[in-house]
Amino acid sequence: GGGGQGGGSSARECVNNADCALDNDCCQCAGVPQGTDLPCADNLCKAPMCAQHGPGVAAQCRLGRCVTTIDCDLTQILCKVPEPKCAAGYTPSYNAATHCYGPCVAATECATVGDCNRCGPSDACVAEVAQQGPVFHCIPVPTECNGVAGCACMGATVCDDTYDVCDDSQNYLSCSCSKC
Repeated sequence: GGGGQGGGSSARECVNNADCALDNDCCQCAGVPQGTDLPCADNLCKAPMCAQHGPGVAAQCRLGRCVTTIDCDLTQILCKVPEPKCAAGYTPSYNAATHCYGPCVAATECATVGDCNRCGPSDACVAEVAQQGPVFHCIPVPTECNGVAGCACMGATVCDDTYDVCDDSQNYLSCSCSKC
């Protein structure tokens, strides 16, 4: 699935940002592998979906998946308003200009999420474990993993050359560096 939506595969979609493109239309704001165009039946919107997140949204390669650059790390929120309610598998984004909540976005399209609770019921939470602390991401559990998020099925595709050691003894998959 493009951008990790709707199941996905255990194969890597990308190795670097040049392998990804932004699919930005009336139906989605998604990072997808170059040459992929997700279908959209709605062509009557006033603005493409990424416009609600402001200028500068792009596609990038994170953990072998094409995603957007939209930040969903809500640990940075400073405003005193209630968190918006989003559908299952979606999370509010973070608006860096206001330090407040932004529009809801598919958690699998976020560059990062603040914690594993942001991931949807069919997503795996994967943490890149770095010296400054873990950085969390929501990755769809590939269909060939039969609903089980684990290093045995997903480790080789989400843990890359830098964060090459997979551990699933926590409530998430962690990728750490063996050479750091």
